[in-house]
Amino acid sequence: MAKPYYAREDAIRRLHDTICMYYGLPYYVTMEGLNDPYKVMIYPLSRFYDRNPEEQGKVVDYTDERFDYKQFPLGYGYSKKQGGMYFSRIPDRKQQQGLNYQTLRVNGAVSQGTSYILSQAMENCILGKYPMITEAWKLARSSPGAVIPFHRRMAITQIDRGLIALRYRLRTVGIEDGNTFKLLENRDKTFLLNVIKKEGVNVR
Repeated sequence: MAKPYYAREDAIRRLHDTICMYYGLPYYVTMEGLNDPYKVMIYPLSRFYDRNPEEQGKVVDYTDERFDYKQFPLGYGYSKKQGGMYFSRIPDRKQQQGLNYQTLRVNGAVSQGTSYILSQAMENCILGKYPMITEAWKLARSSPGAVIPFHRRMAITQIDRGLIALRYRLRTVGIEDGNTFKLLENRDKTFLLNVIKKEGVNVR
């Protein structure tokens, strides 16, 4: 439950044009056309990525205990249409509470416009929805260059002429070796070995 802001202008600065959570699901938040100091209009992200303007939004009170503007974890997002991409935050100097496209990096680059933040890949990232590792492996084999995540921090990709690689965040950390992955030599190898094994990935 959010405490009321000192002034409506403060609420607008922190919440308008952002992604927040309501009932555990991500919504686009706007405060345009509303006069009540505690009300926001929220829309499901599917309104935008399915291009369905008839999907109705609803007015809610941002102090409702079911409305949550706390930061949620980012990482890999995936949809069949957009493929896989890695989302991360830019430190927010505007003190916005929800996630805004101006504070978003996509694959390490600053996001341009709202196409990523209002995407199904973003929704799946927030909700932690990914293909199973076996499916991700299969999709990577049949899709050269595609990045197929199976976890918030890990993905499989085909990097060169059928060579299948394991990624941790934006780094290639392993190469396919039979039915397993062989980790590349790097200073974080022990750390990565422990992390990746905890996620059920067969590595050596």
